Amino acid sequence: MKKAFFAILAITVSILMSTAAFAFVDDYPGSIDFWGLDKPAGSELIVGEPSYIGTNFSETPDNYNYVCAFDGNITTYYAPLNDDFGPGNIVYIKTDGTAYSVTEIRYVCREDKPERTVGLHFVGSNDGENWTDLYVEDTQQEYDYICITKDKILTNEAFTYFGVYQGQEDVLLNIAEMEFWGVKGTAGAAAPAAAEAPAETEAPAAETEAPAAVETTAAVTTTAPQTSDTLIALITAVSVAGVFTLASKKKH
Repeated sequence: MKKAFFAILAITVSILMSTAAFAFVDDYPGSIDFWGLDKPAGSELIVGEPSYIGTNFSETPDNYNYVCAFDGNITTYYAPLNDDFGPGNIVYIKTDGTAYSVTEIRYVCREDKPERTVGLHFVGSNDGENWTDLYVEDTQQEYDYICITKDKILTNEAFTYFGVYQGQEDVLLNIAEMEFWGVKGTAGAAAPAAAEAPAETEAPAAETEAPAAVETTAAVTTTAPQTSDTLIALITAVSVAGVFTLASKKKH
């Protein structure tokens, strides 16, 4: 009898649980599918053709080629030739002409050289020659997924090129992975500001007196939530099933 009752109760609970709504985070749609970060609200991943200015340690897509900064593999990284220091070496992507105002930057440094994060300049351009700072890293970061949020972005101007260079003259540029997120805009123009909510107006003072209280009490009818009705019905069904099971057992 007890086994039958608890079996029915377990089925009932399972049915109730299956009707609950659960929120799941969508798979990250960028080049890395394991950032573990929600995509910025209202933004999209900025995609483009990888390229570089300066030297490239390897002309083949091995561990040090410029494409390693966009290959989705944080164990590979871009590295220039050993004598190519400073801002003359830029790794970047060029869009299809669509301009974006950046809302977030995500990157991973070279695993064994985290000190080379200091001095990184993440930049935007509309001609591939004149670059504007989007964010300058002044803190040594760990080998991890670093997220630069919108409040830290230095400009909301829209660009078609997005890249990074090392601003220190005696430090090599190393970057294992990077991504830019943004909203579409007009190249060279700032993204439109969000509309402000209208100012609240005060309600006029009431000039009429409140009506006298009514002594009669109206009947109050309340309706239980649908979930409670369902639960009561299910519990009733369980009870009835238990009674029938007991009665059947007694007959035998």
